[in-house]
Amino acid sequence: MKISPQNLFLQLFIFIFFLSIHAVSAVAQQTDESDDPPITCFIDLGDIVFSDNTYCANEPVPIPCVDFNTTEAGGGPAGVMWAVYSCQPTSANPFSDTCSATFNVVLSNSEGDPIFGCGQSFIFANTNILDAGVSSICVYLVPIINNDTTANLPGTCTGIVPGFNYPLICFLNPEMNPEICDSECEGLTEENDECADALTLPLAPGIYGNYSNVCSTSIDDPTGVPSSCFDSDPYQATVWFTFTGNGGTYNLFTRNCAGSALDQLSDSQIAIYTGTCGGPYSLVVCNDDQGPNTLAGITNLATTLGQTYYVLIDGFENDRGEFCLEIVEVVAPPVCDADYGTVTPTSATTICESEGITFTATGANTSGYTSFFAVVNATTGNIVLSNTGTTLTVLGSALGAGVYTVHALNIGAEDVSAITPFPANIAQLNSILGTPNLCSDFDATGISLTILPTPNATALSNSPICEGATLNLFGNTTTSGTASYSWQGPNGFTSTEQNPVIINATPDQTGTYILTITINGCQSAPATVAVTVNVIPTVSASNNSPVCEGQSITLNAITTATGTVTYNWAGPAGYSSTLQNPVINGATVEDAGTYTVTVTANACPSTPASTEVAVNPLPTVDVLVNNPNPCQGTCVTLNATSSLPDAVYSWTGPNGFESNEANLEFCDIQPEDSGDYCVFVTVNGCTSELLNCTTINVLLPDDPACAELCLANAGVVLADDPSICPNELLSTQIVGATSGNYTTYWLLTDDVDNLLEVQSNGDFLIATAGTYIIYALNFSNDDVALVDALLASDIEIIDIENAITALAFCAALSDGLPILVLGETSVGCFNCLADGGTVSYSGDINVCENGITEPFTFTANNTDPGYLTYLVITDATTTQILAYTDQTTINWTALGLPGGTYTVYAVNFAIEFVANIESALNSGLLWDDFQNAVGGSGFCHAVSSGFTQFIVTPFDVSPCSETCFANFGTITPPSDTELCSDEVASPATISGNATSGYTTIFLITTVSSGSLIIVGTSPTSEISCPGEGTYIIHALNYANIDAVLVESAIVVGDEVSSLLFNLSVADVCYDLDLNGYSVTCLPDNAIACLDPLAVINLSETPQGNGLTYIVTFTVIGGSGNYIINGSPSGSNYVSEPIPCGISYNFEITDDVASGVLIVSGVSPCVCATSAGTMPNLISAAPVCWGGSVTLTTINPVLIPGDTLIYVLHDGSATTLGNILAINAEGNFGINDALPGFDLLTNTTYYISPIAGPTDGDGNLIFNDPCTKVGNGAPIVFLEPISYLVDESCNWNTGEFTVILYLSGGLPEFDNTQTYSVTGDLDIDAVYGQSLVTIFPVGVTTAYSYNISDSACNEVVSIVQVFYCEKNIPIQLVEFKGEVQQRGNLLQWTTATETDNDYFSLERSENGSNFTRIALIEGAGSSITTKKYEYLDKEPFAGTSYYRLVQVDFNGTSTTSETISLKRKEATFGFSAIYPIPADKFVEISFTSETDSPISLEVYDLAGKLAMSLDMFAQRGTNVYSLNIAELSSGMYFLSLNNGQKIISNRFVKK
Repeated sequence: MKISPQNLFLQLFIFIFFLSIHAVSAVAQQTDESDDPPITCFIDLGDIVFSDNTYCANEPVPIPCVDFNTTEAGGGPAGVMWAVYSCQPTSANPFSDTCSATFNVVLSNSEGDPIFGCGQSFIFANTNILDAGVSSICVYLVPIINNDTTANLPGTCTGIVPGFNYPLICFLNPEMNPEICDSECEGLTEENDECADALTLPLAPGIYGNYSNVCSTSIDDPTGVPSSCFDSDPYQATVWFTFTGNGGTYNLFTRNCAGSALDQLSDSQIAIYTGTCGGPYSLVVCNDDQGPNTLAGITNLATTLGQTYYVLIDGFENDRGEFCLEIVEVVAPPVCDADYGTVTPTSATTICESEGITFTATGANTSGYTSFFAVVNATTGNIVLSNTGTTLTVLGSALGAGVYTVHALNIGAEDVSAITPFPANIAQLNSILGTPNLCSDFDATGISLTILPTPNATALSNSPICEGATLNLFGNTTTSGTASYSWQGPNGFTSTEQNPVIINATPDQTGTYILTITINGCQSAPATVAVTVNVIPTVSASNNSPVCEGQSITLNAITTATGTVTYNWAGPAGYSSTLQNPVINGATVEDAGTYTVTVTANACPSTPASTEVAVNPLPTVDVLVNNPNPCQGTCVTLNATSSLPDAVYSWTGPNGFESNEANLEFCDIQPEDSGDYCVFVTVNGCTSELLNCTTINVLLPDDPACAELCLANAGVVLADDPSICPNELLSTQIVGATSGNYTTYWLLTDDVDNLLEVQSNGDFLIATAGTYIIYALNFSNDDVALVDALLASDIEIIDIENAITALAFCAALSDGLPILVLGETSVGCFNCLADGGTVSYSGDINVCENGITEPFTFTANNTDPGYLTYLVITDATTTQILAYTDQTTINWTALGLPGGTYTVYAVNFAIEFVANIESALNSGLLWDDFQNAVGGSGFCHAVSSGFTQFIVTPFDVSPCSETCFANFGTITPPSDTELCSDEVASPATISGNATSGYTTIFLITTVSSGSLIIVGTSPTSEISCPGEGTYIIHALNYANIDAVLVESAIVVGDEVSSLLFNLSVADVCYDLDLNGYSVTCLPDNAIACLDPLAVINLSETPQGNGLTYIVTFTVIGGSGNYIINGSPSGSNYVSEPIPCGISYNFEITDDVASGVLIVSGVSPCVCATSAGTMPNLISAAPVCWGGSVTLTTINPVLIPGDTLIYVLHDGSATTLGNILAINAEGNFGINDALPGFDLLTNTTYYISPIAGPTDGDGNLIFNDPCTKVGNGAPIVFLEPISYLVDESCNWNTGEFTVILYLSGGLPEFDNTQTYSVTGDLDIDAVYGQSLVTIFPVGVTTAYSYNISDSACNEVVSIVQVFYCEKNIPIQLVEFKGEVQQRGNLLQWTTATETDNDYFSLERSENGSNFTRIALIEGAGSSITTKKYEYLDKEPFAGTSYYRLVQVDFNGTSTTSETISLKRKEATFGFSAIYPIPADKFVEISFTSETDSPISLEVYDLAGKLAMSLDMFAQRGTNVYSLNIAELSSGMYFLSLNNGQKIISNRFVKK
């Protein structure tokens, strides 16, 4: 029999599950109270499978073979019997189960014997259950274990499992179903005999079949027939069909099948139901044709989209036969193309509350459809967020922590109202979307979104603390989860501990500490705690000691501590104080000792600081003079002795003389040095109370006691550089020689003092190398003849010294200055022209140990005779020099260098230094050390730019050995060997090729006339096409040492055979892949090389008539020759006008048929209305006071029924604000505001055009969808121009001042605009600027101004009369100047002065820009003559300009006329040295030609350098005060050097 088998549970699961259940049941059935184990049994329920579920009652039905087991013993073999139940078993005991008791029968075979095993068949008719007149019966067949098959009763353990679904089998009464149960149907019913097996009909026009109801029954048919259609004819021979509604309307007819030889159904009836198979059914429509022998049909069946329909076809009054079905479409179904696309989140869908995530629906249908997103709370089902569009951005902070689902929805535009407003929960939304005929596509499952909560955080500390204490930070959160902590603080502090500890805290750890807590990847908002680490105050103690007896001791405590600070002092004899700086008056020696202070600030005590106090006694002094009556020009000594050691002496004498030396010596003493010399001493800061004085009287030279005195002094010989080259000018100078009636000669001797040359200017040219000495000889002019005669003879220096010692004449000889004249080839004098130039190497750097390199190339090195170039070979790693050669090639065998890596440099040098260079090269130096050695020694050399690294292979290693190991390996071509002209071939795979010492290149050939022709080469297999055609790629592997030979052997255009011949002749080590692989280079117009067709810049542009639109687009890709809708076209396409709302469809291809592209769509052209474009104003249009402005739109588009108005509003250019005024002309003034509004000045407003339809009264409908607002143009209403005037009279000068303040107009609104002011001022002024006009005394008695701006024609005029006169503060009688040696002397005289505070003397170099150089106090008020003067010690070189500014006590001032003083143009020379003699300071005045650095040097009479310093001189006169307090008394020589010239002078230190 037929009917699909029951879909049972998985056998294994069912077996195990019900085995356990049945075991329990079996135990429950055990009634034996003995100690025997309980009886158990089971039946493998998975074996209960029948081949069909409907059989004829008279046919044999095979029994399934079921496995079973039982522990219950019986008198015979155990087996399984089959009971017939009317319902599913409710008990394991068949005797107590009412479902078994209904029939109380077991299955038996054809002989009527019970069946106990598999392989047997039963006859259901033997049960005698089917009553006459009953068409069929459905029963449950239940297997029962029989422990003894000799009996017909089950055992104690039956194997029945209540709750299991035993098979329901239907049996047909043969008498009532002869068609099925006879030989024609062979017991089989039609495959769609029951509703559950209904055949699916396509809901589309057509004739379908062939079908039959010959072998059909009424099993599973609805109870009761639709009497309204069928006249109560019962269902007898029914078959079932099903289809799903699509919203269309159809006719359904039963028809005879054309051309069939089978008996056709002649009379039918038809019913269509909804519901579920097995019921309940809901009748939709039915028909029985209303006549005999007529086939029935259904007309105008309006189907519901998505509804399942069941069609029952029955033969009227049991008519049976073959039939077909015809479906006719009356109304086409609505098309629903809703598609929400593919939803993709931008990140993982677990985010933090502080984060966001975006979902994008790609590919959603947007033409006529609207996309939505809905976010659903997974716990409540409430929709918490929804939006329109294909993109949704969810902010965690907006939704809060929780689990949500994100659903995409695409719905037809006509159905959007069904979800407006959007449903509150997902159940409501699903219910709405389930509405029949509603077109939508909904992601019901959605994407799960988890928003994790933001943790909270608190931060605390144990602050404030003292420096060095432990800082504790405390972090906490109340948010659940595993927390990670992140601390940040001052000075880069970080920690991941919850409660960090910082030991030995320092003040720089004071500041704000920030804590963030992360839980589940979500970070809290920062929590902060302020920490203060107070500084342990530092204190330093000091005092004013040493002090002298009787003075006051001041103790000082200095601390950086702030806030409340306390002090605690302790000292000798129990001294204490809480003052910061206590004072001890009337100090005694007993007060000396250690004083200690401690400071406490912010509860933090300092480390004690101490200071030592010294109290010193007072000294006394005695004086001794060696010669109180010295001759002029001789020396005198004064000796002072203190009563205490370590005394500081303080001398005073004539002409302001001062000195701190204990013993004074006056040399070259002059008559003006005569007078009293007094001294006091200071020891440890304590000064003697009494002065000790002595008198010196200097005798003139004509005094008899001084007649024979000689004052000659040769000074010191100096030279810039005592080492010179032959014939190099040597310039020397003598410092400190006696001048006046004395002459100085320079004496040049050899190194044994033989006199060689005498000069009077110190310049020498020495031709011969050697050592020389220069002396200075100073002598009296009275002895010139004697000196010249002595020097003219052949003498030595010793002869001159002997003459001076013998007093032959008055003279003095200096110490000698050694001079070294170097040899011409010495380092310092050699003219080095070494030039290394550039060295390069173009050959192969992979060489053999027994090979020779290609020549190196030198560019611009010195190849002149006398210069050599060496190649220097170093270790490439250590840079140690290993060898060198004077050749341009390197013979590695000759150098004896083994295989390795080497770096080669080049050095060029003079041949005079060859021994030095080679010595350094042979010293095993590193390359840098070699350069430092020869460079530091001054050897003439130059290193070439560039170097080369070589890889030297041992001679017995391939490829340097005699054996050739070249091997191109195995070549696997790339997968894609067809290339377009702009493509590069994919690389081939190479394996097994020779690499060490070998190179692989690729030879590109093509076949021509049967020969391989070389096209080119490539270093890799990633070749570019040489041109259109087919090429063969060959791998060529060769030894690196043969690279040059290989390169020369490959000739483009030659045959490969020529290449092989050339390689063989040259004995090249190579391996060539002659077969190679092919690459095809396609033409540019090959389809594979063309870009796919595409459209860009698609635009749908409504036309001005509002009725049509045009479509424009640009086609790219393909061949470039396009065909659009069958017509040739360029790349830019413009369609003909298309009616609004009518779709367009363009088919695009090209002349090579590279593809087909369809462009389609539709434009509704909702509104053509446009408000046009207002003037594009960069700034607001100004409206003058009392005026108005008119601004109108350009190119507005109005369709019939439209109007255009203008509104004045306070929004922006793109957004309407409050509408303040309306008119149709675009003209607005400040008084045009609507009621309830006021227009303000200096405020930007906008005039915007609005176009759109009107109502019945002709008024614009603002809220109509077609109403369009254009961009606004800015305007501003200006204030009128106004002004304020401030007047003042200076009665001291007679000047009248007017200050003008302007406001209003355009500049007040726009500060980049200006007022135009004419009259007594001619100026452009900005808003807020004060305009000052000063009218000199007596110039005018009235002022006038005219004021306007660039916006308005208004001119504001001001005319005012004033009165002001002058009070005279001083009467300047004279202001003059005089050029003096020490500077410019300025003098002025006043006759009277009134309230004169001071004079400011100003100087200028150009007469325009003056600078104050002095401020001289005035006399206040005076009626007597006052004289003033000032010496300008640093006047400008050339002309200096001076003026005098007199300033009153009230700040008013008067400026004098300008005077000028002209000095000689500055040369480098001394102006003056003052005073003579000097004590603590000597003032040096000198002139300089330029601004330049100056070096100053001071020498004593022995030529010893006593002082040196650097200064910067300005052009003109310079004055420098030199501190000479530390110099001993005596004469000193002073030199100034500006780098070009040296000048000398002398001074005397008291």
